[in-house]
Amino acid sequence: MGVRSRAKRRRTAATSAGAGGAADLISALVDDILVRILELLPEARDAVRTGALSRRWRGLWTRIPALRFSSDSWPEFRAPSDARRYVAMVDDALAHRAAQTEPAAERLAMSLDMTPVRARRRSDPLAPLFFFLAAQRWIRHAARHGTRSLALELRFPRRFSRHEPGKHELSLDSLPTSTKLETLRLALGGAVVQLPATAVLKSLTELSLERMEISEDGGRLLARLVSSACCPRLQKLRLHNLRFGIETKELVLEAGELLELSWKDVRGPWRTLELSTPNLRLLRMEYCWVETLRISAPRLENLVFLDQPDRIHIDSELPCVGSLKVELHSHGSDHDDDTNDDNIHLLQCCTKARCLEVSLCVSKDQYKVVDIVKGRIPHLPHVTSLKVHVDYSWELHSFGDGVASLLRECSNLRYLCLQLRFTELEHFSELESFCNRPGHLKSHGISLPHLQELKFKKLAGINCELWFVQSVLSSATELQQAAISFNKRYWPKNRRDIVDLLPVLDCGKWTTCRGTYLSYKWRRRM
Repeated sequence: MGVRSRAKRRRTAATSAGAGGAADLISALVDDILVRILELLPEARDAVRTGALSRRWRGLWTRIPALRFSSDSWPEFRAPSDARRYVAMVDDALAHRAAQTEPAAERLAMSLDMTPVRARRRSDPLAPLFFFLAAQRWIRHAARHGTRSLALELRFPRRFSRHEPGKHELSLDSLPTSTKLETLRLALGGAVVQLPATAVLKSLTELSLERMEISEDGGRLLARLVSSACCPRLQKLRLHNLRFGIETKELVLEAGELLELSWKDVRGPWRTLELSTPNLRLLRMEYCWVETLRISAPRLENLVFLDQPDRIHIDSELPCVGSLKVELHSHGSDHDDDTNDDNIHLLQCCTKARCLEVSLCVSKDQYKVVDIVKGRIPHLPHVTSLKVHVDYSWELHSFGDGVASLLRECSNLRYLCLQLRFTELEHFSELESFCNRPGHLKSHGISLPHLQELKFKKLAGINCELWFVQSVLSSATELQQAAISFNKRYWPKNRRDIVDLLPVLDCGKWTTCRGTYLSYKWRRRM
């Protein structure tokens, strides 16, 4: 009987809604479908507003499992009052959601970008402290109400970053223990954050801390946070743009279950960083800012290492690494230059890698004239895919030496991609496009009998590049396809037809790539 009554009321509501026109068929749908429709809306405010449509819609939004709040979706988000209304709206929505008997929101995402907001005076409540306190409330709400995923991002204009000294601290010390939180991302716009000292997050598998300063004793608390005692199931850890204060000179991170670690621009007083991660599969290190790095990760499979520390110590070889990305410098001041030592050591530890990516900085100038790559690359017989990003500014004719040193040790390549990037070529001229050493590439001894696919990207058209391209192509006897693109920014308008510069290849011809400028491809005729 009760089921029939509810169905009758639903039909009556639909008929009443359509009395002035077409029937409101959407409102006649069952609640679960309407909730799913609301869940697809991009922003929670839109879902809340549907309560004004009719009594049928009122309160349905409180059953949405995922709530997303983004100031970017507010076209009127320009004044401090708009920012305060945003915070009030989020607070009110979370309070209404928590008051329901339905299950708590499983996923919460808040993004507050203050950079478009213009404050009239420095005493305006737009000050970061107001928003840090709001963020603190939202984080605690997620931990207390069984939220499974929380993503919180704050952005502030630079003028507000320091005008309230001593009042920016966002304390997570009293963060309640959560047995349901699985994913946590906090990007807090430069706030000084006190990490939790007692909370236990038993279900947390992914943690991301970004754009924040860690308060006193932060190194010890960070080590505790990622440890098995606090987060026994932690598998993915992301630490980006963090600053630590004065404390111990050694940081030891022990995470037995950790699978992925991304470390970028983390600055602290430590001279030594030690990673004890027996199950780690992926490690990405950029701008490490330590003197010594010790790694214990015997199961590591994917390693990215850019802008390395002074010394790297690895417990043993890394036999499981299949993908490796490193940075090398082409020239130094003398043969004892140790710029490449650590990355050469990584190559020696990862001789079974199949995919290699190298960022090659052509550093030759009047003070650095010695080739510090030649003769130092270990033999890499397992590498079948090689990508080389060449970054050079003044010396345009020295990139081939470093690349050739890599190619000689990767004799089983199937795929090769070479991309050039010019950083300071304001004075690039027609004269610089010609090299007075036409035979200097013949002695490289490149042999690529297994190469199937070749790509050269963003060439400037200088003679050295074209000779190098021809040298590689002549050594690739089994090549199936090739692609060449030129950098239009540095291509003089009075240069002869670019097609005339393309190397001649048998069993096929060069054709223009559709929709791209100065790009050509070649495929072997079957």
